Amino acid sequence: MNILFMNSLQREEGQDILCTARICVGMDEDHWRIVWTEDRMDHPSKQEDWYEGPEQEEMKAILQYRLAGKMGEGFLPVVEGLLEESVPVSNRASLSQMLVFYAERYPNKALFDRLRAWRREKAGQLGRAPFVVATNKLLHLLAVFVPHNKEEMLQIPGFGEYKWNLYGEELAALLTKESRHHSFPLQWVAQQMDHRELFVWMCRQHEHKHKNMLARHQHRKKLLAHASRKSTMDELEKELSLPKREVILLMEKLEEEGYDLSVLTASCAEEIPQQFRDSAMQAFRDQDTRFLKPVLHKLYTEEELQGQDIQQLYDWLRIVRMEVRKESSKASS
Repeated sequence: MNILFMNSLQREEGQDILCTARICVGMDEDHWRIVWTEDRMDHPSKQEDWYEGPEQEEMKAILQYRLAGKMGEGFLPVVEGLLEESVPVSNRASLSQMLVFYAERYPNKALFDRLRAWRREKAGQLGRAPFVVATNKLLHLLAVFVPHNKEEMLQIPGFGEYKWNLYGEELAALLTKESRHHSFPLQWVAQQMDHRELFVWMCRQHEHKHKNMLARHQHRKKLLAHASRKSTMDELEKELSLPKREVILLMEKLEEEGYDLSVLTASCAEEIPQQFRDSAMQAFRDQDTRFLKPVLHKLYTEEELQGQDIQQLYDWLRIVRMEVRKESSKASS
């Protein structure tokens, strides 16, 4: 293997005992290879082959994901900047990161559950999905730090002026009824950090991020392998291990990026009832293809939608829309 990159890491395993590791990235003919090797004084070397393949982007995603995991296990690079976004050491962690870490370590489940109930009610009033009103992460932070006014609320990561104007006073009135045993501002959190645990947590955050990036890359790769095949939606769901809706959303994204999925789209469209397909295609031709809801209501009245599988109807509309857009693209060219 022609080594293009190598770095060393170390982990303390006891008094005066170090485990040394090497990460090597290289080329073997036209294939990338990643090799991880651990050396211990009282054990033979242990080698792990992380990747062997032709794709540079896949190689990078696996490298970042696996390295973040090893650093979470306690391996520290001898030379910093090992990851593309290097995992910051504890004294470089932002206050926002510390607050999120603290909230995860010391959750207030009772108040979190009450905030979730408030969110459900508020989402119904606003006609929005609950996660749009407030994420679970934000609710956990609010439950742990219990801000009582605007100044305190704006110190919570993810809570800005927009949310304050939307429902800040109502939320502050709810939280003011709750007792707390700490003060604002929240800089005191930094003094209570176990920096070793914080570092491991940050590594795990990077590991999770890169794991998701790798999964997305592999889903794209698998779906593109079906681009010129007459695959069924069931086959795609099984191959990608994704629910139907996520498969369709990925198909849309790849189409937007310029990939030709017309054969695959036509194959999936054959599973749609012909009458629905024809009516939907005409409705899309008559109006803007950006929005699905107006097309759905052009096909069905409110009464007719009662008892229908709305999610399935939207899935069908997305597939038909891809057909119509491909048709329009060919006509314009």
